[in-house]
Amino acid sequence: MNYQCTGFVRQRYWGDFSIMVLLTFNNEEEARKALPAMQQVKPTETFMDAVGAKCMPTGWVQGEEYTDMLIIEVGGHDVDKIVSQLVEYGADEPKILSHKHGINLGEEFICSIPHVYVDHPNQELLNI
Repeated sequence: MNYQCTGFVRQRYWGDFSIMVLLTFNNEEEARKALPAMQQVKPTETFMDAVGAKCMPTGWVQGEEYTDMLIIEVGGHDVDKIVSQLVEYGADEPKILSHKHGINLGEEFICSIPHVYVDHPNQELLNI
């Protein structure tokens, strides 16, 4: 099973180069179920914002107000990791960091995120 989404990337040139990726799903449930697949890539690099403050990577998160969205902000080598992850899930690589609609907004792309089975935290294993 796969979860279809549309996405776009905001590119930030102030401070250190960084990107914010927004993936929009059909509903909150699909976004929640796609999250474990996206969390398999873990960002590690800090980056500076426009006023020189250090930004810590948080990884993929589900939107609080817009619960049908998954969001990530990354900088440094993590940009390449996230772009590769999006391409792996079907995004058209030239569209991700495109400048067609302006210097800081990539073109819309489509991804197909696989369902990743996650054990329930209360599940017990049987040792036979």
